[in-house]
Amino acid sequence: MLNNDTDKHTVRAWSDAASLRSDYLEAWQLSSKEHFENSIEWFELLQKHVFSDDSHTRYYVASDQAIRPIALLPLRLITQGWTKQIKSLSNFYTSLYSPLLAGVEARNQLHRLLAESVKDFKGANVIRFAPMDAESHEFKSLLEGIRALGWIPFRYFCFHNWYLKNPDNWNDYLQGR
Repeated sequence: MLNNDTDKHTVRAWSDAASLRSDYLEAWQLSSKEHFENSIEWFELLQKHVFSDDSHTRYYVASDQAIRPIALLPLRLITQGWTKQIKSLSNFYTSLYSPLLAGVEARNQLHRLLAESVKDFKGANVIRFAPMDAESHEFKSLLEGIRALGWIPFRYFCFHNWYLKNPDNWNDYLQGR
């Protein structure tokens, strides 16, 4: 556990969502209302059904003085040859990854969560978050957090998330084709 008395926030890590849930029931309130993939339920499903054999999954949580979770950063460590990557807990089913934040002040805690992950996953030489919305506050806060660690972040284009808005009615949809 990392504790910094100057800002009165605590950082802790769990290896699975079930343990996190039993310790921090309120953490479930960090889930986004806009995207299912920005929910603890989504991360729990990914870990249970996609990464079930992975022992290098961590849920980093920053809590305030009242011990309420305000920021959650789910990550994995991947080792391929000499490369150790800290990656977002996501895969090709994830249309959009984001840490879970409870307000603007929580963004300031992302660098602490990143620092704890780098300390925990010793020897990591790559940090990769994907897929993310490059215009989001969370993306910008993660970039700042990576810079605060002394790392040099690189942005890259991977893909667009194409979708068709729901039409008002079937005839309009067919005419628009």
